[in-house]
Amino acid sequence: MHRNRRDLWGVWLSAGTHALVIVAVVLLAVKAPHAVRVKLPGSANGKHTLLTYSIGGQKSAAASAAPKKAAEAKVKIPTIAKVAPAPVPEAKPETEKGSGSSGVSALGSGNVRIAIVKVFPRPAPDLSSLPKGKGGNVIMDAVIDAHGVITKLTLEQGLGDPIDQQVMATVRGWSFDPATRDGQPIASEQEIVLHYERG
Repeated sequence: MHRNRRDLWGVWLSAGTHALVIVAVVLLAVKAPHAVRVKLPGSANGKHTLLTYSIGGQKSAAASAAPKKAAEAKVKIPTIAKVAPAPVPEAKPETEKGSGSSGVSALGSGNVRIAIVKVFPRPAPDLSSLPKGKGGNVIMDAVIDAHGVITKLTLEQGLGDPIDQQVMATVRGWSFDPATRDGQPIASEQEIVLHYERG
């Protein structure tokens, strides 16, 4: 019985000591006015922000606010300049025009098939006017009528005369199976690109 009383005193002494330590920690935390909560820069909604506690009172809070203000000063808000819309080029009456802005609607309505070249001898211009090892593209815009004949050929980009003229003279002789809509031949427009390099 004497031994049980000693064990009971040990339990009460241990519990009392632990209670005193807990009370002391809580009192120190509540009475610490110099602990300042500081919010570091983050998003405007407060997401992805870091919170830190700086011990040191008002001086520390002011010091930690300075980097925040500097970081905010570095952020530049972009401005949107007003730009006048680009002029819309005139529609070419001899070709079909689509009704929308996507590549599919550019074909127009109905079941459309593009013009397919059937006779196309490759132009072989004299490249002696080009420096050796140089080259580039000859790009032409061709309007093809409902019979598959090129009615208008416009040079968009070239290598210079006489190469461009020789290439265009040969391409004017090309013939096509005309484009069709719902099985009926229609006029169309295609870009023709030919690449040349002088060896």
